[in-house]
Amino acid sequence: MIEQQPTINNPGPIDPTNAGNVPKNNPISTYWQKIKNIIPEPVKRVFYKFYSNKKVFLPVTAAFSLIVLIIILGLIFGNRNKMTKTLETPAPTPVPYVAPQTAQPQDIITVTESVLKGLKSQIESLDVHQNRLQPPKFDFNIEL
Repeated sequence: MIEQQPTINNPGPIDPTNAGNVPKNNPISTYWQKIKNIIPEPVKRVFYKFYSNKKVFLPVTAAFSLIVLIIILGLIFGNRNKMTKTLETPAPTPVPYVAPQTAQPQDIITVTESVLKGLKSQIESLDVHQNRLQPPKFDFNIEL
């Protein structure tokens, strides 16, 4: 039987284990050979089956690539909120009210009485029923 020489029209049998038909003296092919020797045969068979079914391989590869891209972008740009929170200035604390002290010593009953009068005036000034809030007025007379 006569062996056929590979030509441009008939390149001959393609070795699926050869990484893109890279020449053997190329350093990439030596690294690829080392990687192929590390991967066990059952894993290779599963990968080749998975790769041969393009209807499954392409969507799964695209989804996996999208997930990896989102994770990388999240790691790169995800820390911006932490940086802005540290740069915010805290709200100023209100100054506590300090009653003026008189020069004469007072007993506890008069001090308590003056504090209670101040609290009573504050309580009376509160709008408990919220009378200033009124519901909106609606016009229910709608004509077409």
